[in-house]
Amino acid sequence: MKVLFYVFYGCNLLLLLLGNFLLPPEVAVHFSLSGEPDQWMMREIFLLAWALYCTLMALLFGLIASGNIPLASRFCNLPSKNYWLAPSRVEKAQDMFSKFLYQGGFGLFLFLGVLFLLLLYSHVTEPPHLSLYLFLPLLGIFLQALLLWILRFYQAFRPPKTDTEE
Repeated sequence: MKVLFYVFYGCNLLLLLLGNFLLPPEVAVHFSLSGEPDQWMMREIFLLAWALYCTLMALLFGLIASGNIPLASRFCNLPSKNYWLAPSRVEKAQDMFSKFLYQGGFGLFLFLGVLFLLLLYSHVTEPPHLSLYLFLPLLGIFLQALLLWILRFYQAFRPPKTDTEE
């Protein structure tokens, strides 16, 4: 999953290069519920903001998932953290946490990439128009995946009923 995380981060950066050639000088960045644009931004500023956001997310997810930042009880809000942050289990907790971060980051970059493609597609028409028939299912799928990810996260960090189940 770590490889997919970084591949999809890279894909998002490649999409920005594509956007530099395909997007108009002013980009519609917000749309009303009817799909009509209601906020605009200069292309260069929009692409820079998108690149900074993706890079910050990649750095944040990657740095925490790398295990270089120890899971500390004070700063960590893991389910059953007293159990998982015990010295005998903290390494397993870090491995599990890393896997979940890479999965979540992969999902985020997949969503952002498809969202960027949808933004490119919305600028095909003049004036730009967001296809709600494409955006709403995309958003629904992302939110469902996020909910499933959260449920799996909480399920994974439940302590075993007995210590023999470790």
